[in-house]
Amino acid sequence: MASGEKVLITAAAGGVGHIAAQWALLKGCHVIATTSNDKKQEFLKELGCHRVINYKTENLDQVLNTEYPSGIDVIWETIGSPVFEQLFEHLARRGRLINIGATSGYTSVGYAPIKIDDFIVKLHYGARTVIGFLTFDYKHKFEEYSKQLSEYYVKNKLKIFVDFGVNVGEGLEAVSNGL
Repeated sequence: MASGEKVLITAAAGGVGHIAAQWALLKGCHVIATTSNDKKQEFLKELGCHRVINYKTENLDQVLNTEYPSGIDVIWETIGSPVFEQLFEHLARRGRLINIGATSGYTSVGYAPIKIDDFIVKLHYGARTVIGFLTFDYKHKFEEYSKQLSEYYVKNKLKIFVDFGVNVGEGLEAVSNGL
């Protein structure tokens, strides 16, 4: 991602999502974050996300059509179908969609997938890129990016937030509760 690009992060208040959102902000991107409730929406606004979409109270498709008619440059997608398919439609020409998971597949079944030929035509004529991302395929980058993340954290440029849904306490005593 490059400075000035529009980057959309799904599940942006989650453990990985809020780091990805901050990273994009630190790189000078316009960050669009999706989330599911008011508390998480406020958290993402505090982090500096430019647009936070609560998909429980707003229509994601409508917001993107209205506010981002030229599309999104980079989409960090963790949900899977049907969100993947919906977001693909909003990918800008030469846009990149990085899929790093499919949480919808863990709990739901029964969606109507897009036809592969339609997908291929849209992929080709939009000069778009879709890639699956598996962390362990990039072990050779761990040291470089771990160092960068650590530096951001030490310099208070990166906030780490863990939401267990309950108050687990503080310090070492909280470790077993957190697990």
